[in-house]
Amino acid sequence: MAPPQVMEPLGLAELFVFFFLMLGPLKVLVPFVQLTASADAAQRHRTALQATAAAAAALIVAAVLGTAILSRWRISLPALELAAGIVLFLVALRVVLEWYERPAEPKVQPQGKAALMQIALPGIVTPYGVAVVILVIAAASGAERILGIAAVLAAVMVLNLLVLWFAHPLFKAVGVVPLMVLGSVLGVLQVALGIEIILLALRTLGVLSR
Repeated sequence: MAPPQVMEPLGLAELFVFFFLMLGPLKVLVPFVQLTASADAAQRHRTALQATAAAAAALIVAAVLGTAILSRWRISLPALELAAGIVLFLVALRVVLEWYERPAEPKVQPQGKAALMQIALPGIVTPYGVAVVILVIAAASGAERILGIAAVLAAVMVLNLLVLWFAHPLFKAVGVVPLMVLGSVLGVLQVALGIEIILLALRTLGVLSR
């Protein structure tokens, strides 16, 4: 029996938007600038390269293990889709609500490998992003589709590297306020995307009519 085509109707351009929102660089731009504020240009570039490489490696491992575990545990694709939507919705909603809370006490910034891993995981490679990657790979109908998904993911990782590589000049050129506005817009879009994924899963399960 062929697997249910939960995310299959999405074209590669649409998948790029999904992956950009879930695995893209915008959410780690400000943290990266803060974590590398005292580093020189060479150290920043090295950190950007290492963080992106670590994120790409983690994503590959998670996709391979996730699809294998998905089959072994007999987890249905709609169940995984529903889980991804719920996690994305809750995380994005928390980020949006933080705009209306009092500023938290400054936290001690991690250094060295701890900072590197914080940028890669869960900064770039988010749990809900991994879930969607596993979902679209598991629902893929052939090698051509899987290669297309891999190409889109590679493009997002390259974009991550470029944004982090030029993070400090970009931060200085654009300023804090536009990035904060962009972050708030991104947060709202992620909340909506989480709801949309939940609705898609409920329609697939027959809970909602199409």
